[in-house]
Amino acid sequence: MLTVNINDPWVEEHLTVAAAERHQSPEEFMRNVIAEYLEDQEDYRDAVAAMQDPSPSIPLEEVMRQYGLEH
Repeated sequence: MLTVNINDPWVEEHLTVAAAERHQSPEEFMRNVIAEYLEDQEDYRDAVAAMQDPSPSIPLEEVMRQYGLEH
């Protein structure tokens, strides 16, 4: 278990309000916020790795044509 001390009244107040708006406890809200942040960071790392991949990309139109998804 991890404990986080928030020594900023403004942050604590806004955290409490945001949690209440979502019908969550502040602890549950923080778990969700941290999980979303970590997922975003993983997505970012994946995107950077994909951009550095030297293999050629395939245009969306070509992929749609290959799989019969033309409209």
